[in-house]
Amino acid sequence: MEWMRSLTVALIALILGAGVLPAVAESGTSPDPSGSPSPTVSGSPSVSPSASPSPTPSATPNPQVYPVFNYPGPGLPDPSLNSELVRLLDLTPADATITASFFVIQPNYPVVDALINAHGRGAGVRVVLDSGDGQSPSTNEAVDASYARLAAALGNDPAAPSFAMQCGLACISKADKSINHNKFVTMSQAGDLQDVVFQSTANVRSDGSGDAAWNAAVVTSGNPEVMAQYESYFNDLAARRSVPGNNYHAVRPPMTYGASTPYYFPRTDGGDSLSQALMAVDCAAAPTSVDVMAAFFTRPKVRNRLNDMAAGGCTVRVIARTDTITREFCDTLRAPIQVKIADKPSTTKVGIHGKYLTIAGGFEGETDRRVVWMGSHNLTRNALVRNDETFLLTDDASLHSAFTTNFDAIWSYPSLTPGCDRAGAPSEQAIEEEANTEVTPLIKEKQRVKRKLPKRLKKRRTALKSTRTVEGTRLRTIAKCKVVGTGKKMKKRKICVIRKPKTNPTLVLSKPKRTLKVRITQKAKGSATLLRFERSKKYIRKAKK
Repeated sequence: MEWMRSLTVALIALILGAGVLPAVAESGTSPDPSGSPSPTVSGSPSVSPSASPSPTPSATPNPQVYPVFNYPGPGLPDPSLNSELVRLLDLTPADATITASFFVIQPNYPVVDALINAHGRGAGVRVVLDSGDGQSPSTNEAVDASYARLAAALGNDPAAPSFAMQCGLACISKADKSINHNKFVTMSQAGDLQDVVFQSTANVRSDGSGDAAWNAAVVTSGNPEVMAQYESYFNDLAARRSVPGNNYHAVRPPMTYGASTPYYFPRTDGGDSLSQALMAVDCAAAPTSVDVMAAFFTRPKVRNRLNDMAAGGCTVRVIARTDTITREFCDTLRAPIQVKIADKPSTTKVGIHGKYLTIAGGFEGETDRRVVWMGSHNLTRNALVRNDETFLLTDDASLHSAFTTNFDAIWSYPSLTPGCDRAGAPSEQAIEEEANTEVTPLIKEKQRVKRKLPKRLKKRRTALKSTRTVEGTRLRTIAKCKVVGTGKKMKKRKICVIRKPKTNPTLVLSKPKRTLKVRITQKAKGSATLLRFERSKKYIRKAKK
């Protein structure tokens, strides 16, 4: 793994040279070769005050953004992301305010120490955790122990300047067995940086979905509007705010502040924020590339839009994971989309846990945009409509370049295999459950067909046109009929047949001098994420005189 660690150092040097990454961040992006978070990074767990960091700058800096990546090896976790978070927390002064929301956090991890130490210096530290009740016993115990440590130091009064609390699974979402899947921290000041937002894809743990898997983080500073948005969102989490229809998207829709646009979930109005935004990609306007790091992938609308973009001339690459995409779903990512499959993270294998998507080229009417989406949000149904989640869009060329370099490095890693042969998740239900348990009943989506069945049958041949649902499932079209007045049952007959059922289903009727009763039925199979679809309509085709 030395080549990947060397790549990290080279990448940071490149970003520093471009003036994107502030010099204070340099030490936090180099992986620890030992593979373990150093207990001296944030100091020993203590609530006693320590020396205050640098004084508040005299002027607010221009908005800045920089990435942090980790490059673990088999059996060698890389704590770069969470080490950078600890470094920033250790730079917060006595009058700082800090908010943090985590899904999974280990009680002995240095991030816990850094939060407690910041409170000991006099900073206001507010933390909201998932309950862990839907997780494995060991994970649930770890989250509860983390809460106990934090609450002992910060208190548990949500009205106080500092507190720790656990939500009963999700905080805002009231869906059954939902989760607070967030992974972000805000700091009013960290050293020379003000209004700092640390958005990560990693859980705060030294193994599994944390340091032992490929993850990414984006640090934004000098953007008070984005900071205010995240803090307001945190306040809603802490208040366990209820929203009409469980649709938090309607309460806090995506708004752009400088280069940053935060997206919040759940969204329950039937829309898919990511697929809708991808509609603004213009593959014909300029050479355009789209890279997708999909730790969990079940969403048909995103898949369909990726297929459309690839067919329209975009270069589309997808990295998925052997245990979190089904072979059936993977096979529907049609050529020329390029797919590679990564391992599931374990003590002997490195896999992906990152959740990001990048665009370079035609986007929102421009021909040379460089955009990165990243955060806690998986490409699953639960992440869209059930969980508390955050996904941050950043429009920044240097950040995009860094993420592309990271994607290229993982794409070329020897354990990744091209094509879908290793796509081995047993079902989409299993993927949804695994994404939420580090187990969730699945919310199934209704399928739709854009074109209605014809109002009447005027001609001998009637084109029905629809071959698939909007969600991409193939329609099966069936025609049954009988001659009126014969007393026979409706069934498939040679006088009413469907021609070209897969490409252009067309009803063909014969016996024009007899009145026919006809019923057309269209069906689509369901899946773990989609309800079965069926519609039918009856007709009378009168005899010609």
